[in-house]
Amino acid sequence: MDAVVSGLIGLVVIIAGVVVIWQAVRLLPAAFGQMGATRREGYSAVVAEKLVQPGADSDAPDRYVLKLRTTEGDIKSVAIGRRLWENCEIGDRLVKHPGKWLPQKV
Repeated sequence: MDAVVSGLIGLVVIIAGVVVIWQAVRLLPAAFGQMGATRREGYSAVVAEKLVQPGADSDAPDRYVLKLRTTEGDIKSVAIGRRLWENCEIGDRLVKHPGKWLPQKV
């Protein structure tokens, strides 16, 4: 009897694992498609605000963020490296070319 119960529990665990893996595989293309869309996107913008978001704990690094106002009037929030963040001032113009991950100061 114990062998039957153990077998059934094992079967349930295997089925649950297969369902979880199937869902992850099904959702991965959507996640990577969004990243690809961001990379394909291009825009021209002006720095509207500079922010530093502290890390979640003492070991996590700070996040350097620029709020950009595009020429279309949209607001974009872009996490960038500290060096670019330090070199940007409010009012500076940035351009992000399609195929690149981050904007560049012009």
